[in-house]
Amino acid sequence: QVGAVGLTQLMPKTAAGMGVNPANVDENLKGGGQYLQSLIKKYDGNVAKALAAYNAGEGAVDRHQGIPPFEETQHYVKTVSALWHGAQRKARQERLRQYAPLPEAEAS
Repeated sequence: QVGAVGLTQLMPKTAAGMGVNPANVDENLKGGGQYLQSLIKKYDGNVAKALAAYNAGEGAVDRHQGIPPFEETQHYVKTVSALWHGAQRKARQERLRQYAPLPEAEAS
C-alpha cells in the first residue's frame, strides 16, 4: 500500500487521526490496534468488514456494501481470519489443558 508506514502499515492520515507517530514501533502498534477497533465498531462487530476496510479502505467497503471484490483484500480477510481463529483455538486448548486431570500413571 503506497504511503503506508510501519508494522501495521498505517497511512499517515490515519496515524494522525489516531494521534500516533507511525514511525515509532510502539505507537504504530497502538495506532493499528485503535484503528482496527474503531473499524470493528463502525461495522457493528463485523470483523470481516473491518479487516477489509483496514486493507482496502473504508470507502471501498462502503461503496461495495461489504468486502470489495479485490483479490488482495479477499485474500487478506481470509488469511487474517484464519490466523485469528487458529490462535483462538490454540488458546482455548491451552486453557483446557490447565484444568485437565493428569492420567493416573503421571499423577504418582
